[in-house]
Amino acid sequence: MLSKNVGQSNIQWEVSNPFAFTISEEVGARDDARVRTIRCDLSVLVTGYTDRFLLELKELIVQRKHSVSLETIAKTSARLVRLLRSVMSHKVFDKKVDYIDENFLLALSTISEHISKDECDDLKRMYKFNAESDLFSPNVRIDYFPETQTKKGGHGDRIDHILTTALTRQACAEILSQSEQAFEDGQMDIGCFAFINLAFSVFARVDGYRRIQLKDLVCNNEDGTFFIYLSLIHISEPTRLAL
Repeated sequence: MLSKNVGQSNIQWEVSNPFAFTISEEVGARDDARVRTIRCDLSVLVTGYTDRFLLELKELIVQRKHSVSLETIAKTSARLVRLLRSVMSHKVFDKKVDYIDENFLLALSTISEHISKDECDDLKRMYKFNAESDLFSPNVRIDYFPETQTKKGGHGDRIDHILTTALTRQACAEILSQSEQAFEDGQMDIGCFAFINLAFSVFARVDGYRRIQLKDLVCNNEDGTFFIYLSLIHISEPTRLAL
């Protein structure tokens, strides 16, 4: 058993499983002190997240004990585990997540109906607590975190759900790559125009365009064409858009 002290709290974990740990502290009056212990278990996330990710998350949870109560830590860690398990259960990524970046936060918006506002808010609070933590990519900003509440209402959400299931990944990528050429050749009619707008509104979203950086512009030296890589909804790897 290993342990360390953080302020007035004691953290303990087994050598064989550093991702499950307890936090203990004395509570109550000095003449009636009792030891209060909570358990945080991040080991249920090992199939979806790297060891480095989980150790950084553990450290962030432990360090936050400096500023919040033990009860808050217990609720926060439980909600974060639920959120991260939701990402795993919906198979958003095809490999283990190593840190929280723009793609991860964009992907959260695609499963927003399956995560609670409290879970999303807790992740944002952890970022505000220590934005310099290695759990987060240096490029992440507070406004990248998704909002779980929508202004569209129930009817609008149902429409969005229909649209997001109307196109497969392959269909979306095919539309994005061929539509520009069809437009230049004068072959795009109103039906095709409507279809590509549907694809962009559902899969690329406004945030995908807003976060385009200069480094995303790539030149193909063989034919002189240019491409921009966009982070598309439901696709873990950036998709190439011809210009």
